[in-house]
Amino acid sequence: KIGITLNSDWREPKTSDPQDVAAALRGMAFNLGWFADPIFGGQGDYPPSMRRFMGDRLPKFTFDQKALINGSADFFALNHYGSGWSTYSEKPGADNAYASVTNDGLVHGQSAWLYGAGWGLRKLLRWVHHRYGHPIIYLTEGGWSIKAEDVSTGIADKERALYYYNYTAEMARAISEDGIDVRGYFAWSLM
Repeated sequence: KIGITLNSDWREPKTSDPQDVAAALRGMAFNLGWFADPIFGGQGDYPPSMRRFMGDRLPKFTFDQKALINGSADFFALNHYGSGWSTYSEKPGADNAYASVTNDGLVHGQSAWLYGAGWGLRKLLRWVHHRYGHPIIYLTEGGWSIKAEDVSTGIADKERALYYYNYTAEMARAISEDGIDVRGYFAWSLM
């Protein structure tokens, strides 16, 4: 079997405003969809929203290239660590999704980029499941960082234990309640 591992945070709309909802969807499409859609999306091409927003800046696949890449993986491998709130932005931003991301109210790990929310993992699994035709999924990386000045601080690892508890509980719900075919979860890191 062959697959590809992709990395993605979950982007949740900060409000129910249609512009924020669209910004969150674009953020997902412009990050995870950019690499996953050509392989798993059924057309062998980038997300349609990326084509609309990026225009000629995206390379065009030939018919033969689309046929070669479409469906070329047997499973979907996913690295996931955290989540964030998306709001519409008038500026394109680094990913050209016209979205800004904040992390208000989310638990923050030691790593500057790490904001945890177990519910975000479940939503991401549902997004992959529905968008890509119910693939087999392996969670190949996920974890929590804490500052430990000494061994005793590192042993009292409550934050990491809570992270794994929340994330594996949401993964179990995705499997049992949503019917998502998750075959494994690999922790990063227990150091």
